[in-house]
Amino acid sequence: MSSTTAPVAVDGPPLGTGSQVRAVPWPRVLLLVGVLAVAGLALWARLAALGRSGGAGVMSQGYDDGVYFSAAEALAFGRMPYRDFVLLHPPGIVVAALPFGWVARLTDDPTGMAAARVAWACVGAANAALVTVTARRAGVVAAVTAGALYAVWPPVVRYETSTYLEALGTLAVLGCLALLTVRRAATRPRLQVAAGLALGLAPAVKIWGVVPVVVVLGWVLVTLGARPLGRVAAGAVAAATLVCLPFFVHAPGAMWRMVVVDQLGRGSTPEGTVERLQRVAALGTIGGVADGTLRGATSGGVVALCVAVVAAVLACTRREGALGVALTASGLLVVVLAPSFYDHYTPLVAPYAALVLAAALGALTRWRPAVPTVAAAGVVATCWMWTASSTLVTDRPFPAAELRPALDAARCVTADSPKALVALDVLGRDLRNGCTVAIDVSGATYDAAAMPLLADGTAVVRSMNPRWQSYLMGYLGTGDATLLVRGTSDDLSPASRELFRSWPTLVSRGGYRVRAPRPAPSTDSAEARSRRTSASISS
Repeated sequence: MSSTTAPVAVDGPPLGTGSQVRAVPWPRVLLLVGVLAVAGLALWARLAALGRSGGAGVMSQGYDDGVYFSAAEALAFGRMPYRDFVLLHPPGIVVAALPFGWVARLTDDPTGMAAARVAWACVGAANAALVTVTARRAGVVAAVTAGALYAVWPPVVRYETSTYLEALGTLAVLGCLALLTVRRAATRPRLQVAAGLALGLAPAVKIWGVVPVVVVLGWVLVTLGARPLGRVAAGAVAAATLVCLPFFVHAPGAMWRMVVVDQLGRGSTPEGTVERLQRVAALGTIGGVADGTLRGATSGGVVALCVAVVAAVLACTRREGALGVALTASGLLVVVLAPSFYDHYTPLVAPYAALVLAAALGALTRWRPAVPTVAAAGVVATCWMWTASSTLVTDRPFPAAELRPALDAARCVTADSPKALVALDVLGRDLRNGCTVAIDVSGATYDAAAMPLLADGTAVVRSMNPRWQSYLMGYLGTGDATLLVRGTSDDLSPASRELFRSWPTLVSRGGYRVRAPRPAPSTDSAEARSRRTSASISS
C-alpha cells in the first residue's frame, strides 16, 4: 500500500540563493520618523516666531543677540574681542556667528543678521532632535514626547530665534550626550573623544557651561570608568583650547578680566528664587499670567514642583535618567545662585528637564496599557504650549527705512545698542571707516565703567554712576549722528539727558530721534575726548 505526502510550504528565500530576508527594524524607523517630526515642529515654531517679528525686524528679541552678532561682524573687519572691544563671554559665540558677520560685510548688515537668525532657528531644531535621540532608550513614545515639549517650550522658542549663547551651549552638551548614550560607548575610544570635543564647546561659549561639563565627566567616571573619562576630558580640553587660545594670546589680561572676573563680580538682579524658577518653567506664559504678576502663579508652581519630583524619582531608575536629573539640578542651581537672571537662561535647564521627563515616561510605559495615555497627554501638553509660544510678542516696530536717509551723509553713527546700527545698515560702514564702535555699550558697566558693588551686592545704579554717564555720552558724541533706542535701560542722569536733548534733531520717526552730537562745554579737545572714549571701550 503506497502513501503520499502532501507538499509543505516553507516561507523563505529560494534554496541555494544564499540570501536572507531581513526584518524591517521598525523601532529605528519609528524613531527616525519621530526625530524628523520633532525637528520639523521645532523649526516651524521658531520660524513662525521670526515671522511675528513684523516691523521690528532685527530690532526684536532684546539686546544681547545684537552684541554677539556685532562682535562677529567686527571680527570680520579685523577687530578682536577683548583687545579692541568689550565682550563679557568666551569667544565661542563670535566664532560661530563669524560666517554671518562675513555675509553682512559682503552684503549688508540686516541680511547678515537675518541669515544668522534663521541659522539659530535651525540650531534650535537640531537641539529638539538631539533631545529625542538622547532619550531614545526610554522608548519612542517617551523620546518623541520629550522632544516635542522642548520644541515648543515658550522661552526656548523665543531665544532660539536669534544669536543668543544658550542655543549653542545646549547643542554642544546634547551632542555629547547623544554620543555617550549609544550602545557599547564604553568600548569605543574614538566616540568618547568625539563626545569630549562636543562637550568642550559649551564653556567656550558661556562660562556657566563649565557646570554641565563637570556633571557629565562625573557621570562618565561612574558609569564608563577612568579611561573613558580621560578621553572625554582630553577632547573637552582640546575643543575649549582650540576656540579660546587664539583670542587669549592677543589679550590675555583683558580676556581673563572680562570673561571671568567681570562675570563673577556682576551685581545681582532683583528676581528672587521663586520668580526665577517660575520663569524657567514658563508658568507666566503657559498659565496666562502677565510677567508683572508671576508671583501670583503659586498654584502652577506647586503642580510643577510635584510633577518634577515624581519625574525625578522615576527617572533615577535608569542611569541615563539619573544623568538628566543631575544636569537639571545643576542647571537650577546656576539659575538660582547666579548673580543675575534673564529669561534666556531657561535653556540651562529645559533640555535636561526634557530628558528627565523622557526617562520618567519610559518608566511608565513599561506598563503597556499606559502607552496610549502617555501619548495622548504628550499631544495635549505639546498643543497647549504651542498655543502659548505662538502668542509671544516682540518689540514695537523700528522705522529703519525711514531713518536711513538722514544718515547717508554721516561718516560715523553711534547708538546705545549695536542692534540699532545693524538695523540701520551702518555698522559695517562704521567699522569700514575706522569709527569708534562700542559693541557692548551697557557691558561697560561691568568692566571699564564699573564701580564697586554696594554692601548688599547690588551694582551702582547707572543713573548715579559718573563713569557710566561719562562713558556713554562720550561714546555717543563721537558720531556724526546718534540715537537712543533702549529707553529707560540707559538710565541717563538729568545732566546727560539734558545734553542729549540739546543736540539738534536730524529726523524723528516712530518715536525715535536721530540727533547730531555737538561738543560739550569742556577745555579738552574733541580729539582728546574721542581718544579717552576709545581707551575706555577697549580697556
